[in-house]
Amino acid sequence: MTSWNYNTPGIEDQFFYRDQVPMTKSEIRALIISKLKLKSGQIIYDIGAGSGSVSIETALQVKDGLVYAVEKEKQACQVIEKNIERFKVNNIKLIQGTAPEALNTLEAADRIFIGGSSGKLAEILTLSLKKLKAGGIILLSAITLNTLTEVASYFNNGSEEVEVWSININYTQKIKDYKLFKALNQIFLIRITEGG
Repeated sequence: MTSWNYNTPGIEDQFFYRDQVPMTKSEIRALIISKLKLKSGQIIYDIGAGSGSVSIETALQVKDGLVYAVEKEKQACQVIEKNIERFKVNNIKLIQGTAPEALNTLEAADRIFIGGSSGKLAEILTLSLKKLKAGGIILLSAITLNTLTEVASYFNNGSEEVEVWSININYTQKIKDYKLFKALNQIFLIRITEGG
Protein backbone atom coordinates (compact mmCIF):
# COMPACT_ATOMS: atom_id res chain seq x y z
CA MET A 1 0.00 0.00 0.00
CA THR A 2 1.33 3.43 -0.98
CA SER A 3 1.92 5.71 2.00
CA TRP A 4 0.03 8.96 2.49
CA ASN A 5 2.32 11.88 1.67
CA TYR A 6 0.09 14.93 1.28
CA ASN A 7 -0.36 17.94 3.57
CA THR A 8 -4.13 18.14 3.08
CA PRO A 9 -6.64 16.59 5.50
CA GLY A 10 -9.02 13.86 4.39
CA ILE A 11 -6.72 10.85 4.21
CA GLU A 12 -8.43 8.20 2.12
CA ASP A 13 -10.03 5.47 4.20
CA GLN A 14 -8.01 2.60 2.74
CA PHE A 15 -4.79 3.95 4.25
CA PHE A 16 -6.05 3.22 7.78
CA TYR A 17 -5.97 -0.10 9.58
CA ARG A 18 -9.53 -0.64 10.78
CA ASP A 19 -10.49 -4.24 11.58
CA GLN A 20 -14.17 -4.03 12.70
CA VAL A 21 -13.78 -0.73 14.56
CA PRO A 22 -15.93 2.25 13.55
CA MET A 23 -14.14 4.91 11.50
CA THR A 24 -15.05 8.45 10.53
CA LYS A 25 -15.05 8.67 6.73
CA SER A 26 -12.43 10.66 4.84
CA GLU A 27 -14.72 13.49 3.68
CA ILE A 28 -16.13 14.01 7.17
CA ARG A 29 -12.63 13.99 8.68
CA ALA A 30 -11.58 16.78 6.32
CA LEU A 31 -14.52 18.89 7.52
CA ILE A 32 -13.80 18.07 11.16
CA ILE A 33 -10.20 19.27 10.79
CA SER A 34 -11.41 22.45 9.09
CA LYS A 35 -14.02 23.25 11.74
CA LEU A 36 -11.59 22.63 14.63
CA LYS A 37 -9.38 25.52 13.40
CA LEU A 38 -6.17 23.78 14.37
CA LYS A 39 -2.78 25.40 15.01
CA SER A 40 0.66 24.06 15.75
CA GLY A 41 1.32 23.39 19.43
CA GLN A 42 -2.30 22.86 20.49
CA ILE A 43 -3.53 20.28 23.00
CA ILE A 44 -6.39 18.21 21.54
CA TYR A 45 -8.75 15.61 22.98
CA ASP A 46 -10.33 13.02 20.65
CA ILE A 47 -13.06 11.47 22.79
CA GLY A 48 -14.42 8.14 21.52
CA ALA A 49 -11.46 7.82 19.18
CA GLY A 50 -12.57 4.55 17.51
CA SER A 51 -9.98 3.63 14.89
CA GLY A 52 -7.95 6.76 15.63
CA SER A 53 -8.47 8.29 12.18
CA VAL A 54 -9.41 11.72 13.58
CA SER A 55 -6.53 11.52 16.08
CA ILE A 56 -4.08 10.75 13.26
CA GLU A 57 -5.34 13.57 11.05
CA THR A 58 -5.28 16.00 13.97
CA ALA A 59 -1.77 14.97 15.07
CA LEU A 60 -0.48 15.56 11.54
CA GLN A 61 -1.85 19.12 11.66
CA VAL A 62 -0.74 20.19 15.17
CA LYS A 63 3.02 19.93 14.90
CA ASP A 64 4.62 20.32 18.35
CA GLY A 65 1.18 19.76 19.88
CA LEU A 66 -0.33 16.71 21.57
CA VAL A 67 -3.44 14.67 20.85
CA TYR A 68 -5.07 12.60 23.60
CA ALA A 69 -6.95 9.72 21.92
CA VAL A 70 -9.51 8.60 24.53
CA GLU A 71 -11.11 5.23 23.81
CA LYS A 72 -12.75 2.68 26.12
CA GLU A 73 -12.73 -0.43 23.91
CA LYS A 74 -9.61 -2.62 24.05
CA GLN A 75 -9.89 -3.74 20.41
CA ALA A 76 -10.21 -0.13 19.24
CA CYS A 77 -7.13 0.82 21.28
CA GLN A 78 -5.16 -1.91 19.52
CA VAL A 79 -6.32 -0.51 16.15
CA ILE A 80 -5.29 3.01 17.21
CA GLU A 81 -1.83 1.74 18.16
CA LYS A 82 -1.44 0.11 14.72
CA ASN A 83 -2.50 3.34 12.99
CA ILE A 84 -0.09 5.41 15.09
CA GLU A 85 2.67 3.08 13.95
CA ARG A 86 1.46 3.08 10.34
CA PHE A 87 1.46 6.88 10.08
CA LYS A 88 4.59 7.30 12.22
CA VAL A 89 3.08 10.01 14.43
CA ASN A 90 4.69 10.57 17.83
CA ASN A 91 2.38 13.24 19.25
CA ILE A 92 -0.60 11.03 20.15
CA LYS A 93 -1.09 9.73 23.68
CA LEU A 94 -3.57 6.86 23.82
CA ILE A 95 -5.80 6.84 26.91
CA GLN A 96 -7.78 3.63 27.38
CA GLY A 97 -10.72 4.61 29.54
CA THR A 98 -14.27 5.87 29.62
CA ALA A 99 -15.15 9.55 29.35
CA PRO A 100 -15.71 11.68 31.28
CA GLU A 101 -13.66 9.97 34.01
CA ALA A 102 -10.67 9.42 31.69
CA LEU A 103 -10.40 13.19 31.13
CA ASN A 104 -9.84 14.09 34.78
CA THR A 105 -6.04 13.84 34.78
CA LEU A 106 -5.47 15.38 31.33
CA GLU A 107 -4.02 18.85 30.91
CA ALA A 108 -6.29 21.65 29.67
CA ALA A 109 -7.25 21.46 26.00
CA ASP A 110 -7.34 23.97 23.14
CA ARG A 111 -9.69 21.79 21.10
CA ILE A 112 -11.96 18.89 22.02
CA PHE A 113 -13.55 16.57 19.47
CA ILE A 114 -16.34 14.27 20.68
CA GLY A 115 -16.99 11.41 18.31
CA GLY A 116 -18.68 9.11 20.83
CA SER A 117 -20.21 9.51 24.27
CA SER A 118 -21.64 6.09 25.29
CA GLY A 119 -24.76 7.78 26.67
CA LYS A 120 -22.80 10.21 28.88
CA LEU A 121 -22.94 13.27 26.64
CA ALA A 122 -24.07 15.79 29.26
CA GLU A 123 -21.38 14.66 31.71
CA ILE A 124 -18.71 14.77 29.00
CA LEU A 125 -19.79 18.27 27.94
CA THR A 126 -19.72 19.50 31.54
CA LEU A 127 -16.18 18.29 32.15
CA SER A 128 -15.03 19.33 28.66
CA LEU A 129 -16.10 22.91 29.34
CA LYS A 130 -14.06 22.87 32.56
CA LYS A 131 -11.00 21.47 30.77
CA LEU A 132 -11.26 23.83 27.78
CA LYS A 133 -8.85 26.78 27.59
CA ALA A 134 -10.19 30.29 27.04
CA GLY A 135 -11.30 30.71 23.44
CA GLY A 136 -11.23 26.95 22.90
CA ILE A 137 -13.49 24.90 20.66
CA ILE A 138 -15.54 21.76 21.25
CA LEU A 139 -16.71 19.94 18.13
CA LEU A 140 -19.12 17.01 18.10
CA SER A 141 -20.18 14.69 15.32
CA ALA A 142 -23.68 13.24 15.53
CA ILE A 143 -25.74 10.94 13.36
CA THR A 144 -28.97 11.12 15.38
CA LEU A 145 -31.42 13.93 16.06
CA ASN A 146 -31.36 12.81 19.70
CA THR A 147 -27.74 13.91 20.05
CA LEU A 148 -28.40 17.14 18.18
CA THR A 149 -31.33 18.10 20.40
CA GLU A 150 -29.48 17.08 23.57
CA VAL A 151 -26.59 19.41 22.68
CA ALA A 152 -28.98 22.25 21.74
CA SER A 153 -30.83 21.83 25.05
CA TYR A 154 -27.58 21.68 27.05
CA PHE A 155 -26.35 25.01 25.64
CA ASN A 156 -29.76 26.71 25.47
CA ASN A 157 -28.99 29.43 28.03
CA GLY A 158 -25.20 29.50 27.94
CA SER A 159 -22.79 32.15 26.70
CA GLU A 160 -21.18 29.75 24.24
CA GLU A 161 -21.70 30.15 20.50
CA VAL A 162 -23.25 27.00 19.01
CA GLU A 163 -23.06 26.33 15.27
CA VAL A 164 -24.50 23.30 13.46
CA TRP A 165 -23.81 21.88 10.01
CA SER A 166 -25.94 19.18 8.38
CA ILE A 167 -23.78 17.21 5.95
CA ASN A 168 -24.93 14.94 3.14
CA ILE A 169 -22.26 13.34 0.98
CA ASN A 170 -22.75 11.15 -2.07
CA TYR A 171 -20.01 9.52 -4.10
CA THR A 172 -19.89 7.52 -7.30
CA GLN A 173 -19.64 3.77 -7.19
CA LYS A 174 -19.21 1.59 -10.26
CA ILE A 175 -21.65 -1.29 -10.61
CA LYS A 176 -21.03 -3.31 -13.77
CA ASP A 177 -21.07 -0.77 -16.63
CA TYR A 178 -22.74 2.00 -14.63
CA LYS A 179 -21.69 4.62 -12.14
CA LEU A 180 -24.27 5.23 -9.44
CA PHE A 181 -24.28 7.55 -6.46
CA LYS A 182 -24.04 6.02 -3.02
CA ALA A 183 -24.81 8.09 0.07
CA LEU A 184 -22.89 8.22 3.31
CA ASN A 185 -25.00 8.52 6.46
CA GLN A 186 -26.13 12.08 7.07
CA ILE A 187 -24.06 13.63 9.82
CA PHE A 188 -24.27 16.73 11.96
CA LEU A 189 -21.23 18.68 13.11
CA ILE A 190 -21.84 20.87 16.15
CA ARG A 191 -19.23 23.46 17.14
CA ILE A 192 -19.21 25.17 20.52
CA THR A 193 -16.86 28.11 20.92
CA GLU A 194 -16.06 29.03 24.52
CA GLY A 195 -17.24 32.53 25.33
CA GLY A 196 -19.03 32.94 21.97
